[in-house]
Amino acid sequence: MPTIVLRDHENRDQGFLLVAGSEAVFAMDTRDVVLMALPSPTTSPIATFLQRFKHVEFKADFTIGDSGGRISFAVTPELSFLASLDASGIGSWSAGTIGGGSCRLLNGG
Repeated sequence: MPTIVLRDHENRDQGFLLVAGSEAVFAMDTRDVVLMALPSPTTSPIATFLQRFKHVEFKADFTIGDSGGRISFAVTPELSFLASLDASGIGSWSAGTIGGGSCRLLNGG
């Protein structure tokens, strides 16, 4: 199962994006994903977002390009999630105006 670590702008691990299946992360155009949250000693908009939507399954669109790919899905009708990864599996993520940070694909996904 491809797993992407989600970090905040201070480079603290905040949670994960789990991608269904055992294929490479960009092997299909559409896949199910699940957000996971790590316990956080502090309250932040990112931690609150991940705690609110942890264990919720979403249908995500996967787009691959020459230098990496993008994962996007609607969390709510007003809130979109986007993760962009380069060819080495390093990138950034955001959840609308709530915030985001850096991300990294674990184990080559």
